[in-house]
Amino acid sequence: MSLFFTGRTGEAARLTRDRLPRVPLTGYHDTLALGLWRLICFESGEDWPGLEAYMTLVLRDGVRAQDHEAAGHGAFSLGYTAFLRGHLRDASRWFAEADLHFEQHDTFGSLLHVRAMRVGVDFFSGDRDAALASRDLLHATLGGRSPRSSQMPYVARAEGWAARVASDAEGASRLLAEAETLEEMPLYASQLVYEALRAGASPRTLLERQERLAGRSDARLAAAYLAHTRALAAKDGPGLLAVADEMESIGALRYAMEAAVHAASTFADAGREDSARRAATRAQDLHDPDQGGEPPRIPGLDPTAVVLTAREAQITDLARRGMTNAEIAEQLVLSVRTVEAHLYRAMHKLGLSDRRELKQFTELVT
Repeated sequence: MSLFFTGRTGEAARLTRDRLPRVPLTGYHDTLALGLWRLICFESGEDWPGLEAYMTLVLRDGVRAQDHEAAGHGAFSLGYTAFLRGHLRDASRWFAEADLHFEQHDTFGSLLHVRAMRVGVDFFSGDRDAALASRDLLHATLGGRSPRSSQMPYVARAEGWAARVASDAEGASRLLAEAETLEEMPLYASQLVYEALRAGASPRTLLERQERLAGRSDARLAAAYLAHTRALAAKDGPGLLAVADEMESIGALRYAMEAAVHAASTFADAGREDSARRAATRAQDLHDPDQGGEPPRIPGLDPTAVVLTAREAQITDLARRGMTNAEIAEQLVLSVRTVEAHLYRAMHKLGLSDRRELKQFTELVT
């Protein structure tokens, strides 16, 4: 735990990986190892697919064995994964299940983690009243005591999200103030500074601080937080797209979408309309419209310029597969001229000039 909190996440992960418990848990050390593995993987950005697979089994076996603590950790992990993908409806469901399990058995106060994350689910779902109600429930759970060291980062982030209900500026200010209290936990301080960036704080004012914190942590996510801040401060569109790729590779699709939005805005400000449309489409591909999160919005770029109609998307997909305009027209019972018109509009929206670029672009976004 000391290694993890002081930024040596790789070494902490190696020590913990060999001590992963079976379910049902047999005692204090099993519970500690399970909770610590969850913290290390999620907060560092390492092996989220492996953690998700393991925690799915932990949840299943915990429910079968009526081991509420194990089941709670499993459900919380699946909720956290969903949250960082931007799948807020799934996250809400998993956090509700974790809440029920931890109400039954909770050695280390993980219920507080769950209730802190529910503030984020409500806020990013756009339900500001619910976010404040969840913050009040978090306070009630604390019962007037100070949070433990393992709980402090979650409570601090929830307080920042709740402050954003009043305004993004107030939220950013609160997040940065909370980051100062966690300087001895560089990865968590870096996370809070990144949340301030997401709230609209100036990247130039955050860059030096983020560089210092990232230098004290070997976590993959800390490096990605820094790369996003640096690229945004430099108005580096390609760099922001590279951040989107890295965040997607980690599994943080919501962060990836926001990096792509920043790239699109940067390109648009520079008058690079084709690049802006490509980046905007990338952002849309990273957003799941059925999961309750806000869709990507790019200032200065007409959203109708990048959203394909159903017919445009259908024809574009067939063209990507190698079909000629005549073959597409025959399959869809359209005229060749109609196919050409739809494909032209779609290629223009995507900022592409020919079918070769269409294939390369589709491979990139898929």
